[in-house]
Amino acid sequence: MSPLKIIFKMGAPLVIDSEAPLHLDALVAAMLCERYEREGHNDAWTASANLGDFLEQAHYPSGWVWKASAVQFKPTQNVPLLFSQQNTIRRSDPDAFYDAHLRVDWTEERALNPTTWKVDTASGQLRGYQWLIRTRMVDEAVAWAVGDKQALTDILSNLRQLGKVRRNGFGRVRSVTVEDASRAEADNWMLRTLPEGAMGLPGVEYAPVVATLRAPYWRKTNRVVALGPVLVG
Repeated sequence: MSPLKIIFKMGAPLVIDSEAPLHLDALVAAMLCERYEREGHNDAWTASANLGDFLEQAHYPSGWVWKASAVQFKPTQNVPLLFSQQNTIRRSDPDAFYDAHLRVDWTEERALNPTTWKVDTASGQLRGYQWLIRTRMVDEAVAWAVGDKQALTDILSNLRQLGKVRRNGFGRVRSVTVEDASRAEADNWMLRTLPEGAMGLPGVEYAPVVATLRAPYWRKTNRVVALGPVLVG
């Protein structure tokens, strides 16, 4: 395995819904899980936790991580407004609900008024509402890793989008390129959440955080005291 740089060319704004980093190993795990599901694996979720064919591990006294950085996003050049708010709505359509009710055995009666059997468009599960989502204009994203170049190229070739609200076209990825990292960038995989007490990338400040060290990063029960790089941009 060798130091690598992964470049994502972006084709649509990215939804920003959290300050938490998006780690490369999470993307690899997601793509691997999808591959196992297509192949009919009986436990794709558990199997996708093993990324040993793609990434090298870094071990510390307080834990270990995959040698894969968080994804860094490069803003679109010559765009004065890097962040914007996108208006989003969810319409409440009683007619569509009743049409669906006639076609299927609908048992979620709590979504309706049990006395009138009417759809409440102002409150409850079937209400219509409006909200704003924060987006960022980006040209490309980059991450670093120590891993198998061909294996990462193959697994990331199926990556089509990054971030949230993908159903509306946000975070579209036009291409993914995996190339050898320069000597100066060989240790950039450390631009990620590291175990407590770890020595981070020289010249980069790290701050104490409570976070998960490996995918799935959303699993709160796996959170520990860790170190996160303080990055601007």
